[in-house]
Amino acid sequence: MTSAEFGERLDQLREIIINGLRYYAAWINIRLYDANRVTWTFVEQNEALDRFGRFLTPVGSALRIMALMQFAKAFDRNPRTASLRILLREAQRSPSLVPGRTAADLAAVSSQIKHSERIIKKLTDVRNQSLAHADASPMPVAGLIKRDFETLIENTKSAFDCLSIGHRGSRIAWDVPVRDVDRQANEVMGILVEKVKTDKRTR
Repeated sequence: MTSAEFGERLDQLREIIINGLRYYAAWINIRLYDANRVTWTFVEQNEALDRFGRFLTPVGSALRIMALMQFAKAFDRNPRTASLRILLREAQRSPSLVPGRTAADLAAVSSQIKHSERIIKKLTDVRNQSLAHADASPMPVAGLIKRDFETLIENTKSAFDCLSIGHRGSRIAWDVPVRDVDRQANEVMGILVEKVKTDKRTR
């Protein structure tokens, strides 16, 4: 793989990760309650979810699946893809692709990925069983724990930054492309909560 090809795949991988982060941020705001980030109560959010559930439930499910799909792509084993596995392998084979990183740095990323294999397998199962194949009787996919998935997200960003710094000498400000999605999804939920509260007052 040439340096130019490596850079192009890094760009593709960056977009995959950013899309996954955006989908996840939107899903979190719709489906989960965080008292530190909102001005309404848990009960009020549940009332909004009940009131608008026929819309929010499929939207939330779609966002969750798309987030999982993006991070599954980031660990694809297909050599033609722009995945962390493939780019890390190429960097280890050709250290000149990442002159700003050492063999020990790349080994640390490889170890990080190995420790995440259990979660990565679940992501792959979601992609293969729930979306990529129209199986007549798909096997149930075990649920991912939010904490585990967020750990994988952080490890993914860290691994990408290692390769990006090695190749270009720069890291990604991951919060910037996600900020507006996070804010607007929070605002939408706030509008729905307020709508339910207003309707209750005018009954």
